[in-house]
Amino acid sequence: MSALNGKPENPESSEPESVQNDWQADRLNYLLVFCLAWTVRSLHIFSLSLSPIFSYKIGDAAKYDLWAKSLAAGNWIGEGVFYQAPLYPYFLGLVYSVFGHDPFTVRQVQACLGAISCVMIMKAASNLFGKRPGLVAGLFLTFYAPSIFLEGLIQKSVLDLFFLSMLLWLFSESLASSRKRIWLTMGLATGALCLTRENALVLVPIVIFWVAVGQCRAQAKTHVMPRLKCGSMFMLGLFLTLGPVSVRNYYVGGQFHLTTSQLGPNFYIGNNPQADGTYRPLLPGRGDAMFEQTDAVALAETETGRRLTPREVSRFYLQKSGEYIWNQPFAWLRLMGLKTALTFNAAEILDTEDQYTLARWSPILRISNYVFHFGTLLPIAMMGIYLTRTRWRSIWVLYLMLLAFALTVIVFFVFGRYRFPLAPILILFAAPAIVDFWDRVNSWKKTNSKLSRPLVGMATTFAFLFVVCNLRIISPTNGQGITLSNYGVQALIRHDFDNAEAFLTAAVNSIPGSALAHNNLAVMYRETGRLALARHHFELAIELEPTDTKIQANLQNLVAMIPN
Repeated sequence: MSALNGKPENPESSEPESVQNDWQADRLNYLLVFCLAWTVRSLHIFSLSLSPIFSYKIGDAAKYDLWAKSLAAGNWIGEGVFYQAPLYPYFLGLVYSVFGHDPFTVRQVQACLGAISCVMIMKAASNLFGKRPGLVAGLFLTFYAPSIFLEGLIQKSVLDLFFLSMLLWLFSESLASSRKRIWLTMGLATGALCLTRENALVLVPIVIFWVAVGQCRAQAKTHVMPRLKCGSMFMLGLFLTLGPVSVRNYYVGGQFHLTTSQLGPNFYIGNNPQADGTYRPLLPGRGDAMFEQTDAVALAETETGRRLTPREVSRFYLQKSGEYIWNQPFAWLRLMGLKTALTFNAAEILDTEDQYTLARWSPILRISNYVFHFGTLLPIAMMGIYLTRTRWRSIWVLYLMLLAFALTVIVFFVFGRYRFPLAPILILFAAPAIVDFWDRVNSWKKTNSKLSRPLVGMATTFAFLFVVCNLRIISPTNGQGITLSNYGVQALIRHDFDNAEAFLTAAVNSIPGSALAHNNLAVMYRETGRLALARHHFELAIELEPTDTKIQANLQNLVAMIPN
């Protein structure tokens, strides 16, 4: 990247501007970005509403939906220590209470939050690097495919983006002001982010360290009191959000848990002899969110031979992971390398639904998938980090945030939505790089001279990084096959046999080596009376997974139904 040594016009020279004046002068731009982002997301949602899968609730979505219904019915305290992050189900329960149980309305509310997130990222980039990079950042997030995809699901990622964008915006404001309300709101935003994305807890020591070394204000470097005030207000905001959850967990569970109790099981899923870097359920074929907690507890209690508290269950799996790492260090290091590669690869690894499959019904998502994806964002952001290097004294906390989020993904396991919080931080750095490249291209056109070394260097560097980030590590057809199989099961549950057959047949064609796909198709044939076809696919499934007792039981029950 030595060719990038030419001085960029915007990233290195622009300084934070007056917050109030900037807002008044550019409020129309902020409004336009909001309207555009909301329109893009609304069109995506409208397209999906015309598809047969719009009302399907798969995996975590089904769990959140049941949880939210219980909350809307008045059970706001609940039972037991939280196993999953609670803020999104409570948000969903509030939406149900106000607007009713309408999947279209829920998604429209989420679209509005996503549009506000675009505005906050725009404001953060404007404060850090100037107005033009700010506008570019807002527009990039507006069309960023994973953002459009995740905000259209019944998933908590919409709140991940919202509160992280708020935190980044407030961080940019704090560089020029030490007003108490900014730091109080930063604490509130960080606490809320921890209640929807537990790994955000790593941000707390980063912010505290940042305040301690006096970066909250220039004069704070020599005065202790400003730092104490900033830190105190931040911690107060954090306490106001996390405190009630901790008290509630202690009240209903008798143990202190700051947020949730799933640390141990999740760490074990990503660090065990069978781990492959992605999510693999503790029991084969039990990947549904409804089984996660019950299976984790049952397996731990079976192995220990006694009943366990949530804390003991978590400690049990942490210990098992520790044994694996200690006994097989080289295997674990290879696994960490694989997870690192998956984290920084363009592929969006699915949870239960795949954004490339969903694009079949959404033209907006289909177009965005071609350009505005992680494999484009990361190379541009890396160049932006280099170009803005002279500003490191004021923005180094962003480097730590980026590193911390990446490490928490790598240490556990890789999902597209787990990696999603990297995007708003990367967009902040990508924006000045895009502006700088645009300016260099225009300058070259106007002067009609030879291509400058910095311009060639930027293009070459981007091309190289783009190729590396977009190497195919994982097959896209696998994710699409799993998604289609999940859709088929949902259609089968609803007795929509035509769509069930279409989805499940397509799933088997996409992943012919999947025993689960063949089993699901066999169940569909059994339910529609085509017993010979059902038997054929059950037998294929057993050939692929000879030890799966569930498939064996399905075949035995089917054989008993077939006349001699």
